[in-house]
Amino acid sequence: MGSSVNKNTETSDVLQVINFLGKFLKNEDNWVINNIKDIFEGNSGLEDPTGIDIFSPQYPEQKLKFLRESGLSPEEIYTNILKKVFHTVGSAKEKSHLNAELENTLE
Repeated sequence: MGSSVNKNTETSDVLQVINFLGKFLKNEDNWVINNIKDIFEGNSGLEDPTGIDIFSPQYPEQKLKFLRESGLSPEEIYTNILKKVFHTVGSAKEKSHLNAELENTLE
């Protein structure tokens, strides 16, 4: 990992992960929350050889059963990921906006 190159984009594996994490943390236009909703609805775009979305609630091997039964909304799931994985609250976009407001207030 890191030294291999994606032939289509010439981007290293490490850079792809960093870009994904940046996009995840910014959550611009509710990108993460919308994707969580799509996954829960069985519209992830990841299909088995027969064309069935592997996250479909009707899929034989119930993926995400714990999350589905938890009753958490996509927004709550995203917030929990931020808290538990990244030890933060709010997206990077929200923090950036708050920092800008604070700077304007201090000027």
